[in-house]
Amino acid sequence: EHRNDPNVLWLFFEDLKRDLRSNVLRIAKFLDMQPTEELLQKVCRMSHHSYMKERQTKFDDHFVFDHVKAQIGLKGYKHRATKVRKSGGK
Repeated sequence: EHRNDPNVLWLFFEDLKRDLRSNVLRIAKFLDMQPTEELLQKVCRMSHHSYMKERQTKFDDHFVFDHVKAQIGLKGYKHRATKVRKSGGK
């Protein structure tokens, strides 16, 4: 059990969703960082579901799959799944 190890930070999706800003600050403190207000706002904006949904292909494995699909006999196959859910994890 590593729950209480000093180099382990437990996070829960529900907590991040409920209060992203406080949890980003918690992560920063764990990493011994002191983000500026500007950086904090940027991290929160870029961690929001709407930001990721607008940029879905940057948050999935399509780039890897597209690179190797010919090698595994799937040339021309279109991968349509994404890790960014429409519901935002609801």
